[in-house]
Amino acid sequence: MFTARFHPTNNSPASPHTRLQVFDGGGLTGELVVRNESADLLLAMLAERPDADLCPDHLKESLDRFIVDGIPTGSCLAAILSGDLVDAIGRADFGTRATLPHIVAYIRDKVPSRAIGSRVAVANWIEEKRARRNASRS
Repeated sequence: MFTARFHPTNNSPASPHTRLQVFDGGGLTGELVVRNESADLLLAMLAERPDADLCPDHLKESLDRFIVDGIPTGSCLAAILSGDLVDAIGRADFGTRATLPHIVAYIRDKVPSRAIGSRVAVANWIEEKRARRNASRS
């Protein structure tokens, strides 16, 4: 079985491309040159296991607002939180689809279990947080 590991090489910060070296069990097998904005995405897609730290920052921020204040997320994250993978993939852009395992790892690590798993659980969490915000204003 072939398993590849990709390691970015030292590149000039001014270069619009990143050179990724491909390794298998026998050593260096080749190189791949990609645009800088694609390198992190490619590395995330090829990660050996889901890593919450690789969840995109803008999605972490949205999830954190959901956790703390019950602020609704976008439709793709709402589908992921609800456990609707078919809907989530249909709504996801390329970057979100590519990092889906890392997004799920972040949700697994950070979001309370009673706030995920169904649309009802997500809606109840949002309503509970909204009620707490309104009560604290009174």
